[in-house]
Amino acid sequence: MNKQLVLKAILQKIREEEAELKRNLEDTRRAAQEAPGAMESHSDTTRAQMQVRAGELVTLIQDKELAIRELVRLQVQASGQTHNLPLADRPRGEYGDAPAGETIQPGSLVSVEREGKTAWHLVLNGSGGTVAEVDGQNVLVITPKAPLGRALLGKKAEDVAPLLIGGKEIKLKILSAT
Repeated sequence: MNKQLVLKAILQKIREEEAELKRNLEDTRRAAQEAPGAMESHSDTTRAQMQVRAGELVTLIQDKELAIRELVRLQVQASGQTHNLPLADRPRGEYGDAPAGETIQPGSLVSVEREGKTAWHLVLNGSGGTVAEVDGQNVLVITPKAPLGRALLGKKAEDVAPLLIGGKEIKLKILSAT
C-alpha cells in the first residue's frame, strides 16, 4: 500500500473530523450561554453540562491537531523534503535514533494478519480510531497507548505480536511495516 496515499487520506479524514468537532464546540458554547442560569431556573445543570461537554470537545480538537501536525511531518519526511522540517523532526541516521521503518513506531504503516485476515494500521500519537479507505482497504489509526499499539511497538515485519483481548491471547503476524 502506498504510504503517501494513506497519509493523505488519513489527513483529510482527520481534518474533516476536526472541522465537525469545532462546529459542535461552537454549538455547545452557544447552548451553554443560552441555557437558563441558577437565577432563572431551579437548577443550573444544563449550563454546567454544556460547559463540561465544551471542555471534552476542546480535548478532542487538541488530539486532532496533534495528529494533523504529525501527519504533515510524516508527509514531508516521505517526500524527502526533510530540510523543511525543524531539526527535532528530521529523521536521524548513524549517530542518532534508528531511521524510520526498521521497527514499528509512531508514523509506521503496518499490515497484520489475524485469523487469516489482513488489516492495515497507521500508528499515530493522536486521533486513534479514525478510519480512511485507501485502495479499497480500510486503514485504522491506532495510538501507541492503545493495546494494539502497545503490542506492535518495537516489532518488525515477520514478527508475531501477542495481543490480549478479553482474557484471550491472539497472535498477530506482522506482514509489513513502513
